[in-house]
Amino acid sequence: MPGHARLLQVGNHRGDSQARLRAHPGRYVSGEVREDDGEPFEEKMRRLVAHLREQTAQARTLDKAIARNLAHLGFLKEEP
Repeated sequence: MPGHARLLQVGNHRGDSQARLRAHPGRYVSGEVREDDGEPFEEKMRRLVAHLREQTAQARTLDKAIARNLAHLGFLKEEP
């Protein structure tokens, strides 16, 4: 239920057995209802993981270039 919140009893929270915390379903994850995009979950995950691997490879390449540049400028003792 969007916007719904409830109180949770938490025992021994900082010595107070009656401590209460407010749980908001939309606080850490989106509370909005999203429409299904029609892409099957397995296919979407394969696509997203492949994209992540590409980005990770690009990040490694950029990290090496940055380290080389810093070493050339004298801010790193040795080049990678």
